[in-house]
Amino acid sequence: MTMRNERTMNKLIVNVECFEGIFPHKGRKCARINDWNGTRWIPVGNQQIVVAHKRACSENYLPVECVPESIVASLKDWQIWHGLASGTPFIWMRDLPASGIRLTSDWHTYASVDGGRARFTVPAGTLVIPGEPGNLYESGWHWEA
Repeated sequence: MTMRNERTMNKLIVNVECFEGIFPHKGRKCARINDWNGTRWIPVGNQQIVVAHKRACSENYLPVECVPESIVASLKDWQIWHGLASGTPFIWMRDLPASGIRLTSDWHTYASVDGGRARFTVPAGTLVIPGEPGNLYESGWHWEA
């Protein structure tokens, strides 16, 4: 999937690797997307365009220390999970605000790649837009802008 259209938030999230720009097409302002299906034209209308990296991610939660204190303070007690092994508190991706959050510190995470794990760091200051969290048996993903 190269993009996700979030009409309720009036955003069009487009994968940076496939985004070729905004152009007029058939009399309408459109995002030009070039992926394995070829070139597609997505009408933009009044939507905000967010060009982001799609991160395949087994971890569908963020460590609390990466999340702004104002967001943590707004959560209910049950929305903060304490890791069983480490006791480190986490916030599930699905509980983040729809507009996303800017990381306050580096997030060290990993992606599931061909049955293995590839570690990567999402740097502090990155806007993380909540995506589908997946489940215990399949990788989830989120958008990093």
